[in-house]
Amino acid sequence: MPVTTNSVSSCRLQQGSTMAETVIALFILAVGLLAVQAMQLTSLRTNVSASMRTDAQFLAEDMADRIMAYSNQSLLNPLLVTPADDYNGIDTNGAAVDPGCSAGGCNTAQQRALDLFDWKTELEARLPGGRGTVNVVGNEVTTITVMWDNDRTGANGTGCSGDSQVDLACYSVQLNLQ
Repeated sequence: MPVTTNSVSSCRLQQGSTMAETVIALFILAVGLLAVQAMQLTSLRTNVSASMRTDAQFLAEDMADRIMAYSNQSLLNPLLVTPADDYNGIDTNGAAVDPGCSAGGCNTAQQRALDLFDWKTELEARLPGGRGTVNVVGNEVTTITVMWDNDRTGANGTGCSGDSQVDLACYSVQLNLQ
């Protein structure tokens, strides 16, 4: 069968088209892979943030348990001061010293110091920029707040505003002692 001029010209028109199609396909694949990588990065950040929030919740409840245990001791022994007197104003931003009484029993001042030391140690170990406060209102309601640098921006404000450039992320628990 003789070759016609139409079929020759159509072959010449298609030369190089597979190269262009391949380049376009690779470009689309690269964009898709970048999108997958961005999703994985976002997922990783979200998981790390959720893990820190879980640690914050655990640490706030740990201090609540310490206060409640001390409160139960106060109910059994009326000579002990109330937890509000002893735990109000705790702020792990300051120094905390181990009183060294955990093995042999602690008096009330040593127990508060031990609880502060243990809590501060855990906050700093588990959360970046970890900090905690305990505030008592009216000797009844205790607010325990755990703060940390969620986005690792170097923020150190305690306003809990949600602005990660200025304030630490916050998790609070309210404890009613009555």
